[in-house]
Amino acid sequence: MGNPIKVNNKARLNWPFSKRSFYILLYGPLFGLFSFMVIERFQLHENARLKEQAFDDKRWLQPYELDSRFNDTISNKRWSFDYSTFERRLWLSKYVGLENENMDSDALELIKVAAAELSQNLTIDDLERFRFLLTRMTSSKFANDFTGLLGKYISYEKDYQRIYQIHLEKLARAEGISRVSLLNKFQVATETLQSRYFGSELAGRLFFRKNLTAHYLNQRRVIQMDRTVGLEARALQLEALKNSYTSQLKKSQQQQN
Repeated sequence: MGNPIKVNNKARLNWPFSKRSFYILLYGPLFGLFSFMVIERFQLHENARLKEQAFDDKRWLQPYELDSRFNDTISNKRWSFDYSTFERRLWLSKYVGLENENMDSDALELIKVAAAELSQNLTIDDLERFRFLLTRMTSSKFANDFTGLLGKYISYEKDYQRIYQIHLEKLARAEGISRVSLLNKFQVATETLQSRYFGSELAGRLFFRKNLTAHYLNQRRVIQMDRTVGLEARALQLEALKNSYTSQLKKSQQQQN
């Protein structure tokens, strides 16, 4: 029979050890999870700070010499124009760094990109800021010419949308061949509006592809609605029309390039 004093002492030694083990097993993983969450949260904040710093490094800053002319610097809060979208398209165009530029259908595509990003209620200061940014990538001549066309195009678009809505209302009430007549009248009105804003010679270059496509689509409708000829004859006419359109478009692109 063992010594009762030694047995009691052994029990007292084992009990605290078992209890400590229990608490370690219970709270150890919780403490580890808490530590992981703290470290992870710190890392997220650090990554966000680094990303914001990287964005700040690439953000366009207004030169000090412009502060006297433009007190409110360009920012997302004060000027909502996203120049980077236009800038990417400009870099892919043929106009970067050129001195003798000819405005054509390619220029119109760039104008559309810029107009889509800018507010419809442009001020002279807004256009001047855009012109200044443009001079950083192209010649002064191109920047001046392009900015002037941009202002005209935004005004032109307002008038165009007005006559377009009138045209849609008339077209909804028209039937048969009168629809084709309305389409042709609308195209004539559109080209007249283009000449009024840009002059007939420049408008012809800027809107050449747009107008060529509009004429092609209108002629397709005329052929498709003509019931005086058979299906086979109409198919041949449509094929000839498509070949002519493709040829003119390709020739135009070669001349512009």
